[in-house]
Amino acid sequence: EVISPLCDELYDQFGPAPVGVRELTVEGAALTVWYPAVDGSEADASQYIYDMREALPEDVASQIPEEAAPTFEMPAYLDLPVAEGQFPVVMFAHGFAGYRRQSSAMMAHLASWGFIVTSAENAGINLANTLSGGTPGADQGPALMEATLALLTAENGESSSDFNGRLDLANIGVMGHSMGTSTAINVAALDEISTWVALAGAGFGAGPEKPFMIIGGTTDELAVPVRVEAAYNEQPSATKRMIV
Repeated sequence: EVISPLCDELYDQFGPAPVGVRELTVEGAALTVWYPAVDGSEADASQYIYDMREALPEDVASQIPEEAAPTFEMPAYLDLPVAEGQFPVVMFAHGFAGYRRQSSAMMAHLASWGFIVTSAENAGINLANTLSGGTPGADQGPALMEATLALLTAENGESSSDFNGRLDLANIGVMGHSMGTSTAINVAALDEISTWVALAGAGFGAGPEKPFMIIGGTTDELAVPVRVEAAYNEQPSATKRMIV
């Protein structure tokens, strides 16, 4: 079924929950986590601002002066208390020449509607590696996402963790952007994963027979619409959606 992106205008708007963000590590890689926070806890907090020079190779970042620092303010607040309740999980994988916080606005949007969302820095294919002349041969995406799942499971059962009992581990989705789609498909085969989403992904083959959604852009010059539709048609799942 191909649907319009305006199928439900309610979710165009930011959700009711304030969004907290934590910076963690998994297998030595940086991991950003967005989550629903306690209502009102953002009142005296400042929105989280990160410096995009952190995503660049040091020799490139050092050429950008402080007064020209490329900063991004996301609609989330650092280290807010986690809201009460259990929340479904979305694990995100960035693509080639991407970085873990590239889709911060979307990640925070999902968290505002009651999801806990993670994104790990995949140094094998990220922006810093690309600008340093690296190749995407050392893709750590699937291993990092599986390690993230193990970390979340441990945190959910650890009484001293702020995320203790907060994760609905019976409802976990994976999402990948571009080359990160291959990570999502690989990990989606695990029994713990309920659903998967491909953003601007094509040519990735058949994924597991689970509910999924593929999203493509009409002016994308890499994941062109005809390739996105071909990828959609290749999927065996009876519960699938494509948004263009």
